[in-house]
Amino acid sequence: MTNQPEKSANSICNLIGWLSLCVLVAGLGPNFDPEWRQVWTNMGFLGLLAAVVLRLQGQLDALLRRRERASVLEMGRKAREERLSRFVDQLDGRFEKLSEVLDGKKVGVAIRPNTRSDESVLPL
Repeated sequence: MTNQPEKSANSICNLIGWLSLCVLVAGLGPNFDPEWRQVWTNMGFLGLLAAVVLRLQGQLDALLRRRERASVLEMGRKAREERLSRFVDQLDGRFEKLSEVLDGKKVGVAIRPNTRSDESVLPL
């Protein structure tokens, strides 16, 4: 998905390329004076070169923008992972403290067996 400025830049590059090609072909034709043919041919080559350079520059800019965006996303991912890691470490510390407290108190847990209505339930 390309945005409007990229489409516009591609259109301009295409237009420069096609017009330069037309100038080059006209300069290679036999209808011009030899001096003018050389000027038209040089301008055609120069225009084609400019179109290619502009296209490559646009592709390079797009690549750099994608890399920058990927790097920003990667930094965000690393920051989230770091926060999550700190949170997990805090939870581990709290669970360790809770385990120490519970180990010191000998807390018993009464589990009531599954009973039917016809069975008597003994208190634990």
